[in-house]
Amino acid sequence: LDFLPEGVEFVSSQDCSVGLNPPPFTRIHCQVGTLQEGETVTVTLTARVTPDFDGQLLCNLARTFSRETSFVQDCHKTPVTREPSLEVRKSNDRQTVQPGQPLIYTIQVINHGPATATNVVLSDPLPEGVTLTSTPAGCSFDSQSRTVTCDLGTLAPGSTSVTIEVFVDPNFDQCVIN
Repeated sequence: LDFLPEGVEFVSSQDCSVGLNPPPFTRIHCQVGTLQEGETVTVTLTARVTPDFDGQLLCNLARTFSRETSFVQDCHKTPVTREPSLEVRKSNDRQTVQPGQPLIYTIQVINHGPATATNVVLSDPLPEGVTLTSTPAGCSFDSQSRTVTCDLGTLAPGSTSVTIEVFVDPNFDQCVIN
């Protein structure tokens, strides 16, 4: 038996199934069969900490028993950290662009959670051969380093986007990598 504490969800296991749930636990039942003297069986299950878990230490209780023995149990303690997981995706509005044409980049910043990210800053160095058309709201442009910097502040789980419009220089004849 494995008892998942409140704030932890069962995901999967090849060895176990979810049993009746005496609140606030989720009971996981694992049938391991007959064990010979000295024999060991390992059972693996996957669970996840829910976003609303408010503790700092997770104690997962496992018990085993047989017809010949009483309950034997162990509690594995795991610290829970609440750190955001950030991802950035960049795309543009066309596959190819000719010199003298505008090009729009969309940069999506995604916070996969579980926690809110603070003091989020997006930095996008522009390549040679393009000129920034206008600075997006909440952003600044350093012409010396050719970098657009956006102070996104606090980002709860979810995403936000920044759109950067540039103009491809009319005499530019190379590949623009950004």
